[in-house]
This record gives sequence, C-alpha cells and structure tokens, in this order.
Amino acid sequence: MNSLLEECLEILKGKKINFLSPPKVLFLFSKRRNPKKWAKAKRKAISKTGKWSAYTAGLAVKYYKESGGGYVGKKDKSLNKAIKKVQKEE
Repeated sequence: MNSLLEECLEILKGKKINFLSPPKVLFLFSKRRNPKKWAKAKRKAISKTGKWSAYTAGLAVKYYKESGGGYVGKKDKSLNKAIKKVQKEE
C-alpha cells in the first residue's frame, strides 16, 4: 500500500493540493464546464439512490454527460496507471 501512496505523491509533486480536503483532489485534472447541469444531475442521482455514494457519483456523471455537460482540462493518465498497477498486485 505504501508503494501506491509513494507513486501518487511522486506524480503529484509540485501540484498544489490540500490533503485535508480529499474531494478537491478529484478536480485536480479536469473541471466541469456547467455547474448548474452538474447540480441537476447530482440531485437526480441522489433522488434515485437515496444517498451519496460511489455508485451515485457514477450515475450523476452519466446524467451530466447525457444532458450535454462536459469537462475542461486534461486527465492525468499516469495516476490511473499507478492505481491499476497496485490493484493488480493485490
């Protein structure tokens, strides 16, 4: 597990991150273009599942994209590779 943390920290070195508020890390690489559409998609997803969860987040993204919402910025694929590598090891 330490290897994942070390790899992620190495990738994120030099980028400003507040580790005390993890949800902000999710928006490090891309940003939603339309906050109003996201809020509507999020409400719709929560109304379907009843609470916020990983499943609800995925559903909200689906609804957001279906409504024409998009993202600005690059996706850092190196971080995804590090996570997948550790998942294979487990």
